[in-house]
Amino acid sequence: METIRVLIVDDHAVVRDGLSTMFGREQDFVVVGEASDGLDAVEKAGQSHPDVILMDLRMPVMNGVEAMRRIHAADPDARLLVLTTFDSDEYIFDAIEAGARGYLLKDASREELFEAVRAAHRGESLIEPAVAAKVLERLARLSHERPLGASPTARQLGGSASEGSAPEGTVTILFTDVTGSAAMTERLGDARAQDVLQDHNSIVRRQVADYGGFEVKSQGDGFMVAFSSARRGLQCAIAIQRALAVYNREHSDEPVKVRIGLHTGEAIRDHEDFFGKNVILASRISALASGEEILVSSLLKALVESSGEFEFGEPRLVALRGLAGSHQVFDVRWRDDGA
Repeated sequence: METIRVLIVDDHAVVRDGLSTMFGREQDFVVVGEASDGLDAVEKAGQSHPDVILMDLRMPVMNGVEAMRRIHAADPDARLLVLTTFDSDEYIFDAIEAGARGYLLKDASREELFEAVRAAHRGESLIEPAVAAKVLERLARLSHERPLGASPTARQLGGSASEGSAPEGTVTILFTDVTGSAAMTERLGDARAQDVLQDHNSIVRRQVADYGGFEVKSQGDGFMVAFSSARRGLQCAIAIQRALAVYNREHSDEPVKVRIGLHTGEAIRDHEDFFGKNVILASRISALASGEEILVSSLLKALVESSGEFEFGEPRLVALRGLAGSHQVFDVRWRDDGA
């Protein structure tokens, strides 16, 4: 019989002890560790290499959603199973976006819990019916909130969608938009403005291809691109701005200024398109940027800053249209001189 290695994460010692005792009585489970908060969970997951991580959500130091994001970013195949007392839409959807394979409430029976862990180990999902109903309702609402409002035209750069595949799981979404394109069209006329936009399209697509991006869609003067790596996505954004800066020096009478926004998170994939809260976040962040600026979410910054490769400006606390609360964003210092 195959043994399933379980890491138990909960901030209450009595809960951890009870769960450890329960799993210890079953022949196909072995508890390889316990963690009392999200940061402890991230460390223990890297040390003990569990098959399934049983995760609480509300904990001190670092909550369960953020812990799952970090664990999932380090290991996209991690089997994460939520066990919590909270069943609000916000908790459920944030957990699933962070990589949860299942979602159970703490009033679940012992047999339901064991089966959920076994299902997660098999790569399957087990979500309580009441929770699943809320997920389906939320997905139905989000299906009407797709950014750009265009039908999918996804493709790997240089070819059609069939020649490449969109990234899975946690993705980095990049949005670009040419600022002042309407004024440029009025100034240059339709034909010449279209030529300039074609130059812009070629520059963007060349950089996206170089950095392994997946072009989800383009509409007029903007692109939506998905990356499997936050670092590669940000490298691509910088490369786009630097290539456009060279173009603008050579075409000073017809400069093209582009704003770029990026965010990383679990996205809902529909064939070759992506949607959901994290896609909307990336779109809204892009809309806040000015021409020649790159703005990123605080999560993306946290994922890439340890490399020391990128330089960021001071944090900005902003409101994003249609999204509750305030959000922290950072501009990226992309010019070679650091300006």
